[in-house]
Amino acid sequence: MINHAEATAPPAQCSRWAQDCLVDGTAPAAANGQPDLEMLRLGKPLKCFTLVLTVDSVQRRILLGMKKRGFGANMWNGFGGKVDTTDASTESAALRELQEECGLVVPPHDLHRAGTLYFDFGSNKAIPQVFHVALYRIDWTPELAAAQPKDGPRGARAPYETEEMRPQWFDWDKVPFDKMWDDDRLWFPWLLRREPFTAQVWFDGEVPAMVRYVIDVERTGERMVGQA
Repeated sequence: MINHAEATAPPAQCSRWAQDCLVDGTAPAAANGQPDLEMLRLGKPLKCFTLVLTVDSVQRRILLGMKKRGFGANMWNGFGGKVDTTDASTESAALRELQEECGLVVPPHDLHRAGTLYFDFGSNKAIPQVFHVALYRIDWTPELAAAQPKDGPRGARAPYETEEMRPQWFDWDKVPFDKMWDDDRLWFPWLLRREPFTAQVWFDGEVPAMVRYVIDVERTGERMVGQA
C-alpha cells in the first residue's frame, strides 16, 4: 500500500503550480522530493495538466467534451489542459481551462479534488514525459447552471461549443467509453462515488493504447492492478 499523501504530492518538476495536488500541505514526500511511485522511479521529465469533470448527481449525468483538435482529437474527455507558469495554482489552471474550452464559470469553492493521474507513454518518442494530471470534480446544481453567463454564440449560456471542444451531457450508463481514453472506464466509478484516488497508467504505441495500470483508492486503501 502506498502513502497517499506522498502519492498525490506534486513532483518537484511541477513546481509550485501543482502544490495544491497535496492531500495535506504538510504531507511528507519521498527523500528526493517526489512521491514514491513506480512510474516516477525512472526519472522521466514530467509535464503538469488539469482535468475537470462536471457531475449532475440529480439527473445522473456527466458533462464531457469532444476534442476537436490537438492531442486526443476526436475523443470524449473532461475539460482541462497544461498548467502554465502564469497560473497561480492547479485550481486556477483548471478553472481557466474549463472556461476557455466550454465557457463554464465556476467559483473556486465549487472545485473539488478528485484524484491524481500519472500517464507514461512508453516508447512513443513524441511523448517523452510522464503526464501528471490534477483531477477535479464539479457538482452541477440549478444555482450553478443559472449563474452561467450568456456569452456564447448567439447568446448561448455555458456550457457551449468552442474552437477546441464540443460539450455534451451523457447519462451515467451511456458514457461513450469506446471513444475515450482506455483508462477512463477504470476510475470513473471512484469519481462518481467521490472517492479520491491515485492512478498510474502505462500506454505504448504510436497511437497510445493502455498496457497496464495501478489504481489506489485513498480512503479505503483498495488497490486495482491490471493489464490491458
